[in-house]
Amino acid sequence: MSGSFTNDLSSVVPDAVIIEKMELRNHKDIVKDIKDQVSNLVIQESLYLPALICEFTIIDKVNLFEDHQFIGQEKIDIEIHKKPIGADDTQIFTFTFFITEYPAYQKNLDKDQQSYMLRGTTPFAYLSKFKKISRSYREATGLEVQRLVNVDLEHEDGFVVNGIESSEFRGVFTIQEPLSAIEFMRKNTYDENGAPFFFYQTFDKQVNFSSLSYLLGDTNTSFNTYRNQKSFKNTPQTVEDYKQRAKNLIDISSTLNLSKLFQAMEGAYASRNMMLDYATKTFTEKIYNYAALDTTNTLGTGPYGSKVLSPYRSLGNDFNTLNNLPDAHQEFLSLNSGAYPTLKNYTQSLSDNIEKLNAYHSLFSTFSHEIELMGDFYLNAGKKITIELPKSIDEEIYKKWKGGDVNNLTHTDEHMSGDYVIVSAIHTFERRDRDFSHMVSLEINKDSFNIDLGARL
Repeated sequence: MSGSFTNDLSSVVPDAVIIEKMELRNHKDIVKDIKDQVSNLVIQESLYLPALICEFTIIDKVNLFEDHQFIGQEKIDIEIHKKPIGADDTQIFTFTFFITEYPAYQKNLDKDQQSYMLRGTTPFAYLSKFKKISRSYREATGLEVQRLVNVDLEHEDGFVVNGIESSEFRGVFTIQEPLSAIEFMRKNTYDENGAPFFFYQTFDKQVNFSSLSYLLGDTNTSFNTYRNQKSFKNTPQTVEDYKQRAKNLIDISSTLNLSKLFQAMEGAYASRNMMLDYATKTFTEKIYNYAALDTTNTLGTGPYGSKVLSPYRSLGNDFNTLNNLPDAHQEFLSLNSGAYPTLKNYTQSLSDNIEKLNAYHSLFSTFSHEIELMGDFYLNAGKKITIELPKSIDEEIYKKWKGGDVNNLTHTDEHMSGDYVIVSAIHTFERRDRDFSHMVSLEINKDSFNIDLGARL
């Protein structure tokens, strides 16, 4: 092995991992271990993906494509090992992916070799495309989703519900695949704060049905704090050096979704919601105002409940703030209160809360960063992390500019720093020699500010 490992194969740097096997199975279930032919491996997880996605590139110098009979019915078993220096146990993760796509192929005629990329997904997501369900549903959403995952899709690697459902509705699954039924349930489900749920799979293969309030809340504690390290002061190949490198923020680029125009168009601050009940022939209009939204359960630490809308900017001759302009977003819903005389169908339940679902979805990505860290199997979608970014000015100049009245001894950019929720994690394994380098790219979101915008709306 390389200098990234000790004699007992402990990793002395956080990005050092061993891919123990990558066994490609063809349509006859004949196995080829291709780990020595794979140049890179990518495994992606996201709050917006129901299942893990795998992608890898094969450098083929042994006529594997023909001799192993690639016909579109392949699957791959992967096993990855990592033992951080000083740890007692080895972290072992195993996966099975069914190949779904072959997005790139190239043949080098001069060098008698070819390369190709394969993309796959987990067994339950693959199976979903080959099944259709049609039945009534009456249980709480979490229970119905669990039944779809564990029974219809035969998933055995764990399922958990995080958050308290407040929506309640009954209906019928029309003829559709199980994952489509799950997405239908998810987008109509909300928690006690009116916030949406997410359905996703994490690196440990567990399937999660989690509410946004849970992801933002105190019970979802920060996994770690990351900052850019200008130098590494600890002795190389020690536990202290490993931990420092693991918390090093290598790179950051951002999409600042601060535009109040686009957020308003999505219903973040005000909306006009109109419902027509066919059973009773009645029309109802509901006006949503951001001032009524409970923003105490947010990632921001600013005063006034971490509001993100200033009370000082107004529009038009009437000098209205954005929360008093409901025509920025309109919703139209058809209801049938007679469908279930003593219960709600899904549109009835959705009409009770659609304005908050739209607002929470829009505000969730107020700040969105893409950051790069050394690989960690436990940096997963849905987890919370903390980042600390420095002010973009020399510290001594800043103190002089502020007249010496600077209480922030850490010279931290309070506006950008703070807690974020991991939206997606892209785990990339690149071949180094006989081992692989593991890096992780995270998309992280924050829904609120740490700064004082002034009085309440």
